[in-house]
Amino acid sequence: MRETKLHIPMTTATGEMIGIVGILAQIALPPHNPQEHEPHPMYTSRSTTAPIPPLSPSPSSSHGHRPDITNDPSSSSHASGSLVEDDPATMQRLRNKDQAFKRRGYPIYPIDKRDTRGLKIAVILHGVLAHKDQIYHKQLARALPVDSFRFDFRANGETPGTWSMGNLADDVEDLVAVVNYLRTKLEYTVEIIIGHSRGGLDGFAWFAKHCPDALPPSLRVPFFIGLSARFNMANIHERDPMYLSAFAKEGFFRWQARVAGQDKELHVYPDQVEQFAAWPTREIALAFPYNTDVLLIHGTADKSVPASDVASYSNILSGVHRRPGSCSVKLIDHADHLFRGFYPQVVEAIVEWLAKRSELTKMGLSAAAIRDRETLGLARFNPTHFSQGRVAGPQIWERYVAASVGGVPQPPPTEEQGAAQPTSRPKATGEEDAAYTAKRIAANPYMSSPIAQSKIGAGAAAQSPPQSSPLLRPPVSQDASSNATSTSAKTTTDQTTPTIAFQRAKPRL
Repeated sequence: MRETKLHIPMTTATGEMIGIVGILAQIALPPHNPQEHEPHPMYTSRSTTAPIPPLSPSPSSSHGHRPDITNDPSSSSHASGSLVEDDPATMQRLRNKDQAFKRRGYPIYPIDKRDTRGLKIAVILHGVLAHKDQIYHKQLARALPVDSFRFDFRANGETPGTWSMGNLADDVEDLVAVVNYLRTKLEYTVEIIIGHSRGGLDGFAWFAKHCPDALPPSLRVPFFIGLSARFNMANIHERDPMYLSAFAKEGFFRWQARVAGQDKELHVYPDQVEQFAAWPTREIALAFPYNTDVLLIHGTADKSVPASDVASYSNILSGVHRRPGSCSVKLIDHADHLFRGFYPQVVEAIVEWLAKRSELTKMGLSAAAIRDRETLGLARFNPTHFSQGRVAGPQIWERYVAASVGGVPQPPPTEEQGAAQPTSRPKATGEEDAAYTAKRIAANPYMSSPIAQSKIGAGAAAQSPPQSSPLLRPPVSQDASSNATSTSAKTTTDQTTPTIAFQRAKPRL
């Protein structure tokens, strides 16, 4: 896998010019340096299973709460204090982590569009006070079936900017710039967006505002994966006992953290807390696009964001206004907010879900299949429903289905090739229509059952096609065929075989 550092220029809403720093991972290309080392053991799943030494507050410290090196406020005490500087185990862990970050270097090279044009890519979003290489991100980039781009939001990691606890709208602005760059400059097709914690909130908001169903099909993103995303934003006030004393004393709270091997002190103001608590997650979830499939992953031992929040998202995204089966939930037992010790399970859950979506795409049932068909100007196709998707003759329709199932978008055939316009369906002959119907019945186990056949036959008794179809004639036993006479053969020739008429089922009250 080749990893290259990119700087994406953008102008913020306030007119400030910044460069978003991210890593482009190209799975089909070799690394720039053949001697490039593997990820440091500090960032593999093996090291994360080791227990983290507990933190004890320092009575002499005048600063506010300082999260541990994993930046998970729920895993440390809410009392004021900082790390004990004379703790040998803790200090050794910090030194090892600093050295690992110093050794990690990504080269900066120009990207050849011939290696990116038309390929699919996943965008990976980190959480609050995190960075592009935190937790499972690097392992996920190696396991994904497509290229990926993971970046630092502004004021995080290597990306400059002004940090604010309530600046979720700024994060969405960064994501818009990244997606536009990947599409226009590198000509990627953005296929997947994966967001953890705050990054999950950013992903939901981006889909609701910048990826509506009214967009051209080629600009839709069919898959979204949200991990440990918060739904009940007002629960942030559970940290008020930690904030209020600092607000009363200094007007802000000093949040000290260690991010990417560097010590940081960030200021949290009361209006930022209120802005964060007022983020409209419910309205955003209700506005989530119909043509996007969702996977929600949450740890059952998450103390920062309770697992009940994933149920709130699931209830909305699995409602009657959504496509059936478009929302999936994966709970990881005993995993905390950062999935420490469970990175392989997280990566495996994501890869398996994408593999299942790929199989559904071949069947024409996933959001990617809907996008591909509408990109070709075709109607949606559901193989379990006969009345949907017939916009062309049987031969042309099967050709369109094969092109879509193969995953390679192809333009509709020209009129010289015998194709009809997608909006008009040429009238098929009786034998073509009957053969097409028989193939659909054979492919659908329910329609082949005796009960369904009896219902279909009862509704089709009054209709007859202009021609008979040998595919729909009832089988003749050997005894009957041997005793058949010329008179019976003539009678059989004069008879017509009734077609199968599909009746719309009456809605249940």
